[in-house]
Amino acid sequence: MGQAGLSNFCEMMDMPVLHHKTYLQHQKAIHEKSSSYSSQIMSEAVQIVRNAYPEQAGKPIIDIDVSYDGSWHTRGHKSNCGLGCVIENRTGLVVDNEVLSKFCQKCLVV
Repeated sequence: MGQAGLSNFCEMMDMPVLHHKTYLQHQKAIHEKSSSYSSQIMSEAVQIVRNAYPEQAGKPIIDIDVSYDGSWHTRGHKSNCGLGCVIENRTGLVVDNEVLSKFCQKCLVV
């Protein structure tokens, strides 16, 4: 619900409301940390998947079995939020993902 939802919650709980610029700074910091952590986890998953295919060791690009799954925020309507994941079948690890959100991109530009 974003900054407006947080403001409503704070008002109902009789707490001080976070200023919009402060909210955006926290949002940006959380996004940077989570993106960094996500990249680290994905790198580890790729190494585990490479080790699961020893017959293809030494190749820069390996041939793996994957499945794809995705989701949108609303069904049957024009949605502004969605995500997709590529899942390796042998290990069950996510090897790639993409978050599609019109709102997040606007909010992160400060």
